[in-house]
Amino acid sequence: GNFTGGAQADAHTGGSEKTHGSTQDAVDDSVDVRSSQVDLRSLAPAKSFQVGASAAAYTLYAAFTCHMLSASGRFTERSVRVYEKIMKAVINVASLWLAVQHLGLPMESAFAFSGASGIAVGLAAQDLVKSLLGGVVIACRPPFKPGDHVQTGGFTGFVQEIGWLNTVLALDDESSVHIPNSHFLGNSIVNWDRCGYRFFEETFVIRYQELTSDEEAPSVTIKRVQNEILHKIDAVETVVQFKPKHVQPISFACTGLTFKVTCFATSTSNPGQENGSIITAIMDGIHSAGARMSTHTE
Repeated sequence: GNFTGGAQADAHTGGSEKTHGSTQDAVDDSVDVRSSQVDLRSLAPAKSFQVGASAAAYTLYAAFTCHMLSASGRFTERSVRVYEKIMKAVINVASLWLAVQHLGLPMESAFAFSGASGIAVGLAAQDLVKSLLGGVVIACRPPFKPGDHVQTGGFTGFVQEIGWLNTVLALDDESSVHIPNSHFLGNSIVNWDRCGYRFFEETFVIRYQELTSDEEAPSVTIKRVQNEILHKIDAVETVVQFKPKHVQPISFACTGLTFKVTCFATSTSNPGQENGSIITAIMDGIHSAGARMSTHTE
C-alpha cells in the first residue's frame, strides 16, 4: 500500500514537473517571439535612417562635385547643369533601390522586369538613344559652341543651335542642316574657330592651249601661273600669311589642266565673302599670267 501510494505520488510529482516544464517552454517561446518582434520593430527605423542618410550623402556629394566642376573653370555652365542632372538621376535610382530593399520586395523580379523593359525600349528607340547620348557627350565635353565655324562629315558651316537630339548648322550657302548628335560620336570634327582660322580649298581648269606654245615649255607657263596666283592671294587681307599656301596641278581634264589652290583664312562671320575675295584673287592671277580658264562648253 505504501509502495503503491509512493508510486502514485512520484507519478503525480513527475506529471506536475512535466507540465511545469511545458509551460515554461511555452513562456520562453513567447518571450522569444516578442523579443524578435521588438527587434524587427526597432530595426525598421534604423533602415529608414539608413535610406535617408544614404540619400543625403549622395546629394551632398553631387552638390560638392558640381561646385568643384564649376569652380575649376574647365567646364561650361551647360556642362555643369548636365552633370547635376545626371547626379540627381543616380541619386533617385539609388534611393529607389534602397527603398525596395527596405520594403523587402524581391530584387530578382525587379531587376528582371527592368532589364527586359530596358532591352525592349533600347531596341525600339536605338537611334533616339544614340542621339540623346551624343547630346549628353556634347554638353559634358563640348567640341563646339553656338557661333563656331565647324567642318564634319561633308558639312561645313556655323553652329546655330545645339539640342539634346540634333545640332543645327548654317552652311556657307546660307542653308541650314539638322545633324543628329549620334553623328558626332563616330565622325571627326574640325573647329576652325578654336585655331582662329579656317581651311580654304578650290579647284579650277586652265585650257591646254594656254599652257602649250612654241615660245616656252609648259613647265615654264605652269610655274608663271602658280607664282601669279600666289602673289594675288598674298594680297588678300583675310589670308593667313604664316600658314602654307599651295597652287598645284593635280589632274588632266577633258578641256585643260586641273589646278588646286589651298590656303588658310581668318574666321569671320561671313565666310562667303572671304571665299569670294580669294576666288577673285585667283582669277586675277590667272589673267596676269596670260592664261584663260576652261569651261565645260569648250
